Amino acid sequence: MAPARLSDTLTTEHRTCLLGVSLGSKNSEGARFEACVRWVSANFDHCALLVGDSIYRYTVQVANPDIPAEAARRQALDKGSEFIQTHRQLVESYPGECRFEFLPLSEVEKSPDFPIYHAELLELYEHDDSFRELVGDFADVYLGRGEKAEHEDDVAWERALGTAVAYLLEESALMFCPVGQGLQVTIYPGAIKTFQSIAEGGYPMVPRPLAQMVFVAMRLIKGGMYFFDDDNGSDNESVVAETDLERERHEFLAGALEEDLQQLFAHTEELSYRTGDGIVQRGRGDRTLYIVSDGEIEVSLDEAGGRRQLAIGETGSVFGEQSFLDGQPRSATVRARTDCRVRQLTSERFEELRRDAPQIAGELVFDIGQVLSTRLRRQAAKS
Repeated sequence: MAPARLSDTLTTEHRTCLLGVSLGSKNSEGARFEACVRWVSANFDHCALLVGDSIYRYTVQVANPDIPAEAARRQALDKGSEFIQTHRQLVESYPGECRFEFLPLSEVEKSPDFPIYHAELLELYEHDDSFRELVGDFADVYLGRGEKAEHEDDVAWERALGTAVAYLLEESALMFCPVGQGLQVTIYPGAIKTFQSIAEGGYPMVPRPLAQMVFVAMRLIKGGMYFFDDDNGSDNESVVAETDLERERHEFLAGALEEDLQQLFAHTEELSYRTGDGIVQRGRGDRTLYIVSDGEIEVSLDEAGGRRQLAIGETGSVFGEQSFLDGQPRSATVRARTDCRVRQLTSERFEELRRDAPQIAGELVFDIGQVLSTRLRRQAAKS
């Protein structure tokens, strides 16, 4: 968090905040987004969700260099509208005292402060070598992640770098507009060195409201195998600001020895799926437990208004535990979000595991019982 001196008083001195939503980033999707909402809800009274719709056009242009600018902007605005539609129910129904509102950057563009901040950042980029180097570092990271084209020559690569620089300078100016209007705390799932350096006072020549910004970088922590909560879209992606706040974890067989895990895996079958393939269908009856070996899966509900994403599971995530235990039909649909490999433990192979390794089978059932009990207690507390 920057500045560091506010680390112990952040949530007592500041009751309003901004939460940056970067379209196309995994940190702003599914369970990760819900985890950020959970942390903000527990610590603030009001939060503006800054949805980066208009600036997403730069990502579209990097992925498709020949697309007309207006078409890229339309795609970007559609992407933002889709994000808001998908997550509105989650945000509006989330328990807690915090009031959330969606604030697309396409609306922030209308602020009279935007062209002023943008011009000053461009001036700083042109004349300050250290700031230009900082922006260049961001461009390298930006072009190395997410959607990007294969650039065949130096000209194309320079054009892509220019797009990345334009992205950051415009995003910075847009995100600073609400700061200048009194929303001082900006929370971002991940770290943007440029914002942090400005908040730490590294560039005093920026407009004064920007130098007073408090930038909170959220760290998303996961490890080992874990259950995610498909009742409300939350997995065990723990959200931690620099205050090191620990969140609830649903670890799976955390105390098992390596040889025990190998015995478990020996009773599973590993299957491969292509992006978009169905793995589990809502309403179907089977008692298979799944472990993601590699890649990502998406848990969703198909509703009248379209598909609503509940959670994203990554390597190490465990799903299907409720039907595995009670034999009831599946409560959600699971698809491959990327090409992935998934281990499946059928009820028949579990019976073999009980005979061959009763201790690991018992620990498996105990862990499932713990996570289901936690969910029931949380639901009871909400009612």
